[in-house]
Amino acid sequence: MSDVPAMATGAGYRVAVEAHRARRRREALGADGWIAVIGLHWLPQGVSDAGSGAAAAIRLPDASLPALCGRFERSGNRVHFHGAADAVMVGGRRIESVDMVPDSEPAPTVLEIGALRLFVIERDGDLGVRIKDLRHAAALQAPPLEFWPVDEDWRIAADVVRLDRLHHGADVFGRPHAYQATFELRFRIDDTDCALLAFDPPRYARLQAGLAPDEGSVLFTDASCAPKHRSVTVRIPASGATSIDFNLAENPHCSFSDHVPCPLPPPANRIALPVEAGETIYALPRVR
Repeated sequence: MSDVPAMATGAGYRVAVEAHRARRRREALGADGWIAVIGLHWLPQGVSDAGSGAAAAIRLPDASLPALCGRFERSGNRVHFHGAADAVMVGGRRIESVDMVPDSEPAPTVLEIGALRLFVIERDGDLGVRIKDLRHAAALQAPPLEFWPVDEDWRIAADVVRLDRLHHGADVFGRPHAYQATFELRFRIDDTDCALLAFDPPRYARLQAGLAPDEGSVLFTDASCAPKHRSVTVRIPASGATSIDFNLAENPHCSFSDHVPCPLPPPANRIALPVEAGETIYALPRVR
């Protein structure tokens, strides 16, 4: 979501960008942020046990929890959770069982088990259980999220070429991923012609990012971050022109956790020049 007004300039623009960056720090590195994601388990059809016990298919990394906290039962594209311990809550209330609404819907079900949060994600027809640990960010003593200085010259006018193309790629785990390329952005940096494909994100990604109907996502790499990549949200008006604000370029969610299946940018989405704007590449700390 771009929370920086398109027409803002000068001091007002800088204030808006700094507010955006404060929100990004919370989303990425807060106790419930992306850095808190410590696990992802893809669900087969049938029953998968969850608990701290060694026999659990979904092993919860907290020895203080019961060996069996409950069971996830997948039937087709639906998942139901059957609780097996008093420790499981939803919305602060103990539950015995619950239908798991996935993250591709506006209000996904979140299981609360001690400091852990479990919820179902949907990716290209696959369903998995994502685990967050609200203590993880503090335990990591994670470094701060850094940014290039705000520079309005990195708000770049771009021509929009409408497309309707399905691009087949992969995510960071090597799993197939299909992108719906809806437009190409053509622009210049200094004297260099550039072009980037932009995508209509799937429903879950739109919900996570809070994208408006007229916003799309651009995944790109450049000389300042390769082989890593970043993303930026772009507004697509009815006419044939827009702007790309690289001051709002962000690290993908997988920069903050090894358990997030981020899509990779298409090979063509590479800018040969360094884009010294937005977030710098985040180096995820490792637990010793």
